[in-house]
Amino acid sequence: MIGNARSIVALRSKTRSSERDRKARLGISRRAPVQEDTQVKESESSYVESIRALCAGDFSGTADRMTAAAALGSVQKVLAAEVHLKDTAISLAQEEKLDHLLAELHEVAEALVLCQESATAKDIPEASDIGEIPNWWFALSEMLQVCEREIEFVTSIGRGQRREGPARELCNVVVRVLRKHYQEAMTEAKNWIDMSDD
Repeated sequence: MIGNARSIVALRSKTRSSERDRKARLGISRRAPVQEDTQVKESESSYVESIRALCAGDFSGTADRMTAAAALGSVQKVLAAEVHLKDTAISLAQEEKLDHLLAELHEVAEALVLCQESATAKDIPEASDIGEIPNWWFALSEMLQVCEREIEFVTSIGRGQRREGPARELCNVVVRVLRKHYQEAMTEAKNWIDMSDD
């Protein structure tokens, strides 16, 4: 996964090359179109229900709550990047798709709040604080990079939790959500490149 977003940034150069070379820089030339596995096909409602069930169950102790706080922080960062991406959308279809994705992440973030005592719903970002990004392409590249980092981070903290424990499963659910959003963004990048090559 690492390298795809960086390749997208490099792809903005004006150097003209073949379609194969351009797609290779994005990391999609040797891949079939992204297909969601059975985990990624999980609906947003089941993501939220899984998180709520974990938090309402055997979820206690400082370590568990710190894990939930870290996972919430990752979701907030991806959410902020997606808000910025929506602000730079270049079509109504993109805006509508991002509205749906943002609603999903907001629900996930709100569910994660229940896993910790210190956070409240007002801590969930409604707008991006990434700073000015000039256009949709760069906003998409930024979102991919943020998503990559946070997937790796949540995966890492999940591995440090007790096997079969609720904190570890919580991280697994959050990683599945973030992977879904990453794949959606990669599909947008591929579609944009395909249109540019026409």
